[in-house]
Amino acid sequence: MQYKQNLDILQFIIDNGMININDVQNSMEIMKREELLKKHPYKIWKGKDDKWYTYLPDKVKGRILKKRTTKKSIEDEVRIKTYSFRKRLYSICDKTGIARKSPHKIRKTYASILRDNQVSEKFITDLMGHTDIQCTNQFYAHNRKTNEKK
Repeated sequence: MQYKQNLDILQFIIDNGMININDVQNSMEIMKREELLKKHPYKIWKGKDDKWYTYLPDKVKGRILKKRTTKKSIEDEVRIKTYSFRKRLYSICDKTGIARKSPHKIRKTYASILRDNQVSEKFITDLMGHTDIQCTNQFYAHNRKTNEKK
């Protein structure tokens, strides 16, 4: 019932020009883009030649240098790479019958499994790319054992 009322209110606001839905959609897209770029593991920089650079992860070489003429085009390269990875991950989950998990959720689970199995803190921080174990403990590692196992 509440959901229907909220939809009716939103539709009234849109119909009466109180809000431009295109502006809202554009703002949401910008927010998603900025969030994605914050997660990019390499910095994006402008070279002396006025070109924009970043690294993208690569299976064979570890990372590859990308060069583009505008900052937007280099950001698009980062966004497409991440989107493609997530799409492929979801496809694999669907084919194997596993519930879909985001790359972030998989990363958290991985850190938790390492902590649960007494892997050294130094090794975990290196794998996770953190400067100290506190970051891993605060944001990623959660005890996955049941009370009986503890």
